[in-house]
Amino acid sequence: MRKLVLVFAVVALAAFSGVAYAADGGHGGGVIEKPVDVAPAPPAVIEKIVEKIGDVVEVAVGAQRPELTDTATSEIASSFGGNSKVASFPTVTATESGRVVFEVPTTNLVESLNVSSGYSASNLVLVLWHRGDVAFTTFRYASSISGSALSAAAADPTFTFVDADGNVVTKIEGAEIYPVFDVVDGAPYDRNGSEPGVEIAPAVVDGQSSGGGGGCDAGFSGAALLLLAAGWVVVRKR
Repeated sequence: MRKLVLVFAVVALAAFSGVAYAADGGHGGGVIEKPVDVAPAPPAVIEKIVEKIGDVVEVAVGAQRPELTDTATSEIASSFGGNSKVASFPTVTATESGRVVFEVPTTNLVESLNVSSGYSASNLVLVLWHRGDVAFTTFRYASSISGSALSAAAADPTFTFVDADGNVVTKIEGAEIYPVFDVVDGAPYDRNGSEPGVEIAPAVVDGQSSGGGGGCDAGFSGAALLLLAAGWVVVRKR
C-alpha cells in the first residue's frame, strides 16, 4: 500500500508540473514564449519620432506567426539561457529598406517578459526570425540609433525604444513604447525573399532572464510539491 501511494504521488507530481508548465507557455529547455500584439505607430507619434531620429518607412502589421518549434527554442536557450522569456510580435512589413517603428503596449510587454514596469531597456534584445523560424538576427539595445540604414552584412545591428514624444528611453514604462531599428531588403531576416519590401518576424528577449527560473520550475515548486508531501505523509501514517 505504501508503494502504491508513493507512486501515485510521484505520477501526480509529474502530471501537475507538465500542466503548469504548458499553461505558462513553456517550451523545452525552459524557454517561455508569449505573444504580444502590436500596431502601426499613430501619425502624430511618427511625426515626433521623425523630428528626433529621422525619417521612417511605412509599415503594416500582419498575423502572429506560429508558436516556436523546439528547435527554435533550443536556439534561444543556447544564445540567451535556458530560462529565457520571449515576447513575440506579429509579422511587420516595411515598404522598403529603412528605419521602422511600431507601437507596443507596455503592459503586455512587461507581462510577457515577466518583469516589472520600469525594467531596464538595456537588458532587452531584439531578434528577427529568419524564414523557417530557426535562425535569427540579434539586435542589441543602444541608447541611440544614428547614421544611415544598416547594411545586410552588419555584424552588430542595434535597436532602441522611444516614447510617444520620440525620446529614447532607458526604462520600459508608460502606456505604449516604440521599438526603432533599421531593416534591409533581402537581408537574412527578410522573410518575403525577392519580393519588394521587407517582411520581418520580430521578438524581444530578456537577456537577463536566464537565471530567473522558467515556467517549468514555477510549476514544480508550487502546489505540486505540496501534493508530493501529502503523499509522503500518508505513507508515514500507514
